[in-house]
Amino acid sequence: MLLGPRQDIEKIMANYPILYTSQSMYAVKCSKRLPDLSFKFGDHFYRLNIWDLTYFRPSRSVCILGLKAVDMSPQAWILGDVFMRKYYVKFDVGRNSMGFAPARHYRR
Repeated sequence: MLLGPRQDIEKIMANYPILYTSQSMYAVKCSKRLPDLSFKFGDHFYRLNIWDLTYFRPSRSVCILGLKAVDMSPQAWILGDVFMRKYYVKFDVGRNSMGFAPARHYRR
């Protein structure tokens, strides 16, 4: 799940044809061409498309996105499994840093 500040998630979802929402999660038509969502860390962009963002599909035509709006600091995001299944994340506690790379096992 990608958790983001409510105001940011609502701006993002204004670009998507929403079918319905439930508990701040969003359902969209899987067949629609939807804008990608990108995160920038340092000089690199990490892009997620509709299939990356899909949390599950209750039917062939409906996709539930792994995006959830929460009341949190505007600078905070929790990237969670939706991001980490596509990108390998290495946490280096000693250096207080993180690194990212495409996950080798990821197939969508």
